[in-house]
Amino acid sequence: MIEARDQVDQQRWWEPRNGSCDVREDNWTKIGSLKQVIPPDFQIDTSIEEVSHFMNAEGWDVQKLHDKQPRSAWNLLRKKAQTSVHFSKLWFKGVLFKISFFLWRLWKFKIPVDDVLKRMNISIVSRCRCCLNPHQEETVQHLFLTGEFAAEIWQYYNAAVGIIMPRIQIHQTIVQWWYMQGPTKLNLVMQAAPAFICWQLWKRRNTIMHGGKMNKLKVINGINYNLQQLFKCNTDGASRGNPGLSSAAFCIRDEVGNLIYAGVRRISDTTNITAESIAILDGIEFCIKNDLVPVMIESDYLSMINIIQGIWEIPWKISMEVKKINFWRNKGQVQFAHILREGNALADFLANLVFDFAGTVQFHSFAELPAGAKKILNVDKMMIPNFRSKIYRNREPD
Repeated sequence: MIEARDQVDQQRWWEPRNGSCDVREDNWTKIGSLKQVIPPDFQIDTSIEEVSHFMNAEGWDVQKLHDKQPRSAWNLLRKKAQTSVHFSKLWFKGVLFKISFFLWRLWKFKIPVDDVLKRMNISIVSRCRCCLNPHQEETVQHLFLTGEFAAEIWQYYNAAVGIIMPRIQIHQTIVQWWYMQGPTKLNLVMQAAPAFICWQLWKRRNTIMHGGKMNKLKVINGINYNLQQLFKCNTDGASRGNPGLSSAAFCIRDEVGNLIYAGVRRISDTTNITAESIAILDGIEFCIKNDLVPVMIESDYLSMINIIQGIWEIPWKISMEVKKINFWRNKGQVQFAHILREGNALADFLANLVFDFAGTVQFHSFAELPAGAKKILNVDKMMIPNFRSKIYRNREPD
C-alpha cells in the first residue's frame, strides 16, 4: 500500500467543502494534482496553499480562479452554457470571418436597422433603405426576407435547390437550407449559401443608404446593360488533330450570368495554341468595339495566358495574334485570367459545335442557343459547383 500510494493519490478525488485540501498536491480538479499538469512556464503563486483561497461566501471566486490557475483547471470548474446546435452552422472553415460574424449578429438580431435601434431608444427617421419606401419601416425580416428585392432573391435560389416553404422568419429559412437533404458533396454549399445571400442583401442596403452612384446603361440587343459592371468573356480554341480541323469561339456574359453575345467560326487547319490565340483576339476585339468594358477574358489554356501577361516568351507562330491582342488590350480596361475547363464549358461547347455547321455561327440571346448550351448557361447562373474526381488504383508489385 505504501509503494502504491503515489498511484492511488492520482486516482483519488478531493471534493472541496471547507477548502482545506492542498492546491497543488491534492486532486481537487479531477485532472490529477496540478503540479503534474501545470505548464513549466506558468507562474505559480506560492502564497496560495489551500483551495479555500479560491472560495468566498457565495462559492468559487471566479476571477481569482481565472487569474491564478492554468486554463485546464479553469475550463473544468467554470459553468458552461448549453451549446446551441445552430451555432455550429454559423461558424465553419471556408467562409470569411466577417461574413460569419455578420450572420451571427443577424441570428441574434443585432443588426442596426430601424426596429432594433428603436428598442435601444435611439431616435431615427424610419424609412426602408432596400425599397426606398418612406412608409415602410426597416425591419430585419423585411430587409432580409419579406421585402420585394429580398423575396425575389430567395425565391430564385430556393427554386434552384427545390426548397418550397413560406417565407415568414429569417431563422426558419436559414435552418431549412442548413438541413436540406441532398448529395453529401453539396452540404458545405448549402451551409454557406444563406450567409452569402444575407451578406449581399446587407451590402446592397448600405450602398443605397450611403449614396451609391447611379450606373450608366447601354442598350445591346434590346437589353439595358450596366457599363460600370464587369463583363466576362470566355474563349476557347479547338483543333482536332493538332494540327487539324480548327475553330475559335467566345461568349460574353454580364455579372449575373446573362448571355450578351456568343460567336464561333471555322478557321484554317492549325494547332491548339493558334486557335486559342484567335479566339482571344476575336473576343477582345468584339468587347472593345461594343464598349463592353471593363471585361475579364478567361481561358482554360494556361500557356496562352502566361504568354499574354509576359511571363513566357511569344512563339513565332502566334506573334501576330499576340501583337493584335495587346493592341486592343490598350484601348480599354481588359484583364486576363486562367480558368479550369469546368468553368469554361460554354465556350468549349460552342467551339466543338461549329464543326457541324459551315462558316460562322452567332448567338445574340439565350433563346437562340442550342439545348446543350442553355443547360451549361443555367448551371453557371445558379452557381452550382463542378467537381472533378479521380480514381487511383494501386498497382500490383512487379
